[in-house]
Amino acid sequence: MSISSMTRSTESVPQSDEQKLTAVLQKALDKNTGIIKKMNIVPLQADEPPIYISMAEFVESTKLPPRRINTEKWQSVSKDIVATGNVFDHMKEVAVHSSGAALDEISSLWATTGEAFERYAMTLEIEGNEKTCLEAELDEPVIDVEKLILFTPEQYEKDNFMFRPYRADRPLRWGKGISLTNGNTYYLPADLYSPYAPATELTGPLVACYSTGYAAGPDYKWAIKSGLCEVVERDAFMFYWLTKNTPPRLDMQLLKPKLSAKLQKLIDFQGVEVSVHWLKTDVDLPSIVCFLNAKRGRGFAMGASTNLSWEVAVEKAILEAYHTLNWTVDLDRWMYEEIELEGISDFSEHVRFYLNEKNHHLLDFILKDNEHDGTSEFLAQFEGRNIEIDDAIDQLTTLGFEPLVVDRTGEDLESIGIVVSCVVIPGMHPLHVGLGSEHLDTRRLEQVASNINVPMPQTLNLDPHPFP
Repeated sequence: MSISSMTRSTESVPQSDEQKLTAVLQKALDKNTGIIKKMNIVPLQADEPPIYISMAEFVESTKLPPRRINTEKWQSVSKDIVATGNVFDHMKEVAVHSSGAALDEISSLWATTGEAFERYAMTLEIEGNEKTCLEAELDEPVIDVEKLILFTPEQYEKDNFMFRPYRADRPLRWGKGISLTNGNTYYLPADLYSPYAPATELTGPLVACYSTGYAAGPDYKWAIKSGLCEVVERDAFMFYWLTKNTPPRLDMQLLKPKLSAKLQKLIDFQGVEVSVHWLKTDVDLPSIVCFLNAKRGRGFAMGASTNLSWEVAVEKAILEAYHTLNWTVDLDRWMYEEIELEGISDFSEHVRFYLNEKNHHLLDFILKDNEHDGTSEFLAQFEGRNIEIDDAIDQLTTLGFEPLVVDRTGEDLESIGIVVSCVVIPGMHPLHVGLGSEHLDTRRLEQVASNINVPMPQTLNLDPHPFP
């Protein structure tokens, strides 16, 4: 079944990327009432890599009355606003930020705009899409929760462990997703796509939501493709990190002539060591990780990407790494003090941990390896191949997965021609953040190790990852 047959269409008129961006921002950008309050191109230092970075300030919907309020602070503020009706002043206090990078200015602004819409939609409550109840009280089929890669019994038994196992006799917040395999509707735990799904008194969250699988775009096909690729990317990265298998190195001197001139400048940028690797798994899509190590200062960063096109996957991984490298300039300026293991609880702290060179030895299994060159095999598998998102879904179905998409498009986004969706693939290994929150259920790791014939370790690598 094709994606187009399962999702409602959106009208479009042929326009340039710049015209489309202008049309969207004319409706979405306003300092008082807009979803996006301001946007700007980030000025770079003279010696920084030649990329375009932009930032946007947008409104977090959970902190706007009458939306759900998540903390006592916002609950108190919300009551004051309801009493005074002074909503616009409140909006000025609750903005959050998004950022994007690209090889040209318009693409950078699009990336930033898309991330702003995506993060905004994550926190929306779409009426009628969710309910809190027992599984037996649901009126449509439910995904097999047992297929989710979560945690081990030993983890759940820890006194300070924040996650709780699923129990059919306890109420849970459920939402609806559409199977990308057959078009059927299923209920799934809202924790899988909502970072603010409230727990009941008896249950904590099943899992943390880190925007994995989310994407905003002009139509559902675009958003689903982007979200599905992100789930595959993070599954691939976590396999190599947790099992400490070495991903094959890609020889960029061989690949460079096949890439754009602008990207070649990043590959050859003076003062930065570029290391690119193939995150080869049993999913027949090109997944890439790029590590950057600044030869001067404390700069270190990584980026990852999966795409239907190997050239796009390589470009996006390198761009994300350089985008993160730019971020480390600010992290190093404002948070110079060293961070210890026990202090790692969010993405910025994962990145800061590896600004200290004494921690780089934890990456030796990847960066110091010169034997596993996968360039020839990589090109033989992906060069010249032309596949569509439906082909990727068929691949995943063959492996036993049933990808689902959750529509997160609110009326305000729909009115400006933007759709947001979240792809969830039960059975794929999720990304974790912070020490102690690793998903130690090894079923997916064992599946990949068996399918690509690499060893499965007796113990997992619990060193903090550098994923940004």
